[in-house]
Amino acid sequence: MLTRRGWVGLGGGLCAYGVAWGFGAGVLVPLALALLVAPLVLLVVSRRHRYQSLQLSVSVTPQRPIEGVGFAVAVGLEGKAPRQGTAQLSVGQHRVTVPLVRRAKLGVSGSFVAPALPRGVFAIRSAELEAGDVFGFTESPRTVRGSFEVVVWPRWAERTERVGGSGGDGDRALRPRPARQFGYDLHGIREHQDGESLRRVDWKSSARTGRLMVRELEDASRVERTIIVDLAAAHGAPGGQQACLDQLLRAAATAVRSAVDDRQQASLVLLSASSRRLALDGSAPSWFAAMDALAVARADRSLPLAAVLTRDRRLASGGALTIITASAAPELVALLRAEAARTPVRIVHVTDDPSADWSSLVAVGGLVHVLPVAAPITQLVELA
Repeated sequence: MLTRRGWVGLGGGLCAYGVAWGFGAGVLVPLALALLVAPLVLLVVSRRHRYQSLQLSVSVTPQRPIEGVGFAVAVGLEGKAPRQGTAQLSVGQHRVTVPLVRRAKLGVSGSFVAPALPRGVFAIRSAELEAGDVFGFTESPRTVRGSFEVVVWPRWAERTERVGGSGGDGDRALRPRPARQFGYDLHGIREHQDGESLRRVDWKSSARTGRLMVRELEDASRVERTIIVDLAAAHGAPGGQQACLDQLLRAAATAVRSAVDDRQQASLVLLSASSRRLALDGSAPSWFAAMDALAVARADRSLPLAAVLTRDRRLASGGALTIITASAAPELVALLRAEAARTPVRIVHVTDDPSADWSSLVAVGGLVHVLPVAAPITQLVELA
């Protein structure tokens, strides 16, 4: 259809032709004909391609954006496209306008910075394409096919010496890995034997039992760690509990990042309605698989965590155990207290309730980190 400029051009052409015919000003005839013919010719050309669809192609940088951070999007339309136009795109719940220019013989392209999105999977699709000619005489809506899904990862905290690496750029296999960090984790507590050093004495356990007890340590670099994420249905409700779920997944992403960077043999267990275990071996594919799973995780399990772990003891298998949960039920504390007697147990409790009592677990050597729901990402550094 003709734009306002196109109608003005036609009107101007008619006026110029009338002046040329009425006053014998032949010099105005070429201008009048140009103003009359150009909009009509361009209108015919635009209608010719009006019903030919275009194919949408999208690429994002980084390959996996992180929640709360904008990212670059490159858009291309393949097919018999006009020389320029404007695309209205929907990115999740947002709508953006992208100017398009011809970059190749068949196709136009453009780019924009997408708004920050929360964790999840979002579609980028074309809502409308307004194309026209270089003079602005005509405009022609075009059909655009295709869409692109972008996976937005949860945020995580980096160790201080690693801050500065790009998160979801997919180049983990290309960057030099940090040197493996050696250390020792608590394996259990037993009675002191003659000749052993007193530096490993656990004085709290000794005072409680009345016998001298020592901590039995194990080389942390050889331990297979199991990271369990408690996705109970209560964490996924609207409002504050959704914020609790997001904080749980940020803590899980931090633990996964730490295990992958240290090349530690580990497993990520997502306890939702159906349990899922993913192996972490320090490679880029395992990192992507784990983070993609956290990006789409939902809290939809009805059974309490203690009941799930009691029913299937294999879920907590491994040389060390990290549990990320919003629950502090007495049954869970008692279960983990018994587990801590033979396996190093680390709890990340996401809550705003200061009344949770983990003292019995701490008494047998368990580690407990209380993470407020609204805590900034920098507070997760101690989990890395």
